[in-house]
Amino acid sequence: MDDQSTREKLTIRSAIKPSLKEGTLKKGGWIAAAGAIAILLGGTLLPLTYLKFWGLPIFLSGLILIAIGWLPFRRLQRLEIKPHSLEYDGEYFLFVKDGKPLFRIPKKSISMLKYVEEKDMYGVGIWLKKPIEEKVAVLQKRFMNESVYQTGGCDLFLPYFTENSVKLLLESDHAS
Repeated sequence: MDDQSTREKLTIRSAIKPSLKEGTLKKGGWIAAAGAIAILLGGTLLPLTYLKFWGLPIFLSGLILIAIGWLPFRRLQRLEIKPHSLEYDGEYFLFVKDGKPLFRIPKKSISMLKYVEEKDMYGVGIWLKKPIEEKVAVLQKRFMNESVYQTGGCDLFLPYFTENSVKLLLESDHAS
């Protein structure tokens, strides 16, 4: 009898490519700069009579633009601190996001697993067998409300896993 506690687990973690981080910072930086300029120009160039009426909307619009510009970069920073992980114990793949297991996929239900990259999105693409042999166990109810990334034509896409980590998973004697 094969006890799961005695099985060796292989865990790969997500990683953010420097080029993705740099590109996100550049794109968001322009939006944030537009917000800061709107606040500065509105506060310095508008006469007091216009500033009484337009001051608050300009200020709030500028803050919203700054937040919109920095939010994608901040999400990537947060992901670097607390990365996603994909654990494989020889029988099941377990996807963990924010320290909580989201779903578990039995190996016998997977048709193909490979690295997928399109534009700024990269990660693990999983194709399920049709008909599926054993169902995917959803462990968090909120997962059903989140949008599932559709990249590369796969059934499930797990973002931000690098090509090297996917190769490590595929080349290990676990996933053979």
